[in-house]
Amino acid sequence: MDLSFTYREYPPPESLRQYVKSFWVFEPTTSAPAELRFSPIPDGFPGMIFQLGEQPAFHDTGKNPMPPVFVFRSSLTRRQMLLSGDITTLGVYFYPSAIRTVFGFDAKEMAEDCLGFDLICPKDYQTLIDDLRRLQNPQRVLRLAQYFGKRIEENTADSRLVDIAVSKILQAKGQVQLPELLKTLAVSERSLERHFKQYIGINPNAYIRLCRFHAALQDVRNLSYDNLTRIAYAYGYADQSHFIREFKKFSGISPLKFLKNEAEALSDLQVFSSTDR
Repeated sequence: MDLSFTYREYPPPESLRQYVKSFWVFEPTTSAPAELRFSPIPDGFPGMIFQLGEQPAFHDTGKNPMPPVFVFRSSLTRRQMLLSGDITTLGVYFYPSAIRTVFGFDAKEMAEDCLGFDLICPKDYQTLIDDLRRLQNPQRVLRLAQYFGKRIEENTADSRLVDIAVSKILQAKGQVQLPELLKTLAVSERSLERHFKQYIGINPNAYIRLCRFHAALQDVRNLSYDNLTRIAYAYGYADQSHFIREFKKFSGISPLKFLKNEAEALSDLQVFSSTDR
């Protein structure tokens, strides 16, 4: 892992704990590395990134700059981005339903996984980013928390159904059948799917599969099982081949390749897919 930057997380204030999992900051220490890879593994949590340098540090794989501030929703594929220059960044980990509860629009309306904040809240964009660039940590976090609190007060979205469903899926580590979930929630499949598309952007079955993968990923990472077959059966996969296919779908690589990358401590910013999120 490259040590030319520091990473720190800040808990949200009590008033935001239903919506925000944590705030985070990473900054260069001495000199920024020539290039870092930002490669978060999908985990079902949306987020927001503020690039606080004068020029965008985040670029797509074609080296096109990302918007200075962007929101990203839950994704089923691993996004690859590159960082260069001034990597001073403030970010937010939201809980799954936050796209609609905080910003007031349906997550399914995001044609891409990422959307520039200037398109979401054009009236607030410039003032907010100017304030964040002027302030220092942790005052930046306080300013951002204040802004989110105001947005939530103005929003009338009711995410209770989705929040309960997500909680049950996470508690079961993705090992829950949709009919069982529908019966517990006393809702129709069409109704639950509509709510998931509005608040999370993907359907319930896809979210269940994603959560099961991510739970299994922690055992692969922690090596708490001595082979992949045991992990596959422990998480309800039909066999090892099925598990490997699912792993590749969500992470982009095989479990063995993932372990090799972890062991070699490659420059991917693994903090963005850490086990304590």
